[in-house]
Amino acid sequence: MNKIEVAVGVVAHPEQGIILTQRAKNAHQGGKWEFPGGKVEESESPAEALLRELGEEVGIMPLEYVLWREQRFSYPDRHVILYIYWVSKFSGIPYGAEEQTLAWVQPPQLGEYHMPDANQGFLPDLMAYAESALSHQVSFSASTSSSM
Repeated sequence: MNKIEVAVGVVAHPEQGIILTQRAKNAHQGGKWEFPGGKVEESESPAEALLRELGEEVGIMPLEYVLWREQRFSYPDRHVILYIYWVSKFSGIPYGAEEQTLAWVQPPQLGEYHMPDANQGFLPDLMAYAESALSHQVSFSASTSSSM
């Protein structure tokens, strides 16, 4: 079975919520909503992949982030290892840099978005964590908060 390592960012803003992007229709799990991120390349760490992927996908640079959880999931054709990072501070203004739809979603509404199967195992814990973390996350980069 094919093994794929993926770094994803739960990009959080105290007022805006969490960023979700919609997968391309022709991609694996196409049309579903996901946390931005992508495959870890052979020559990089998951954290390096996170920085690269968030720049490529949503045009931001994470400034403060921490590995929140590692999640494993098996699809019929592949085994996925997700490195899920909580991104609490970033520079830049998020947008769909690969022409994908981007949405800011409040934690209680995350479950209303149709996400890849691999996300279902951690989504309830993430929703609870996000709700608590965002209520305590009061400081944010002046370069990003004034632009949103």
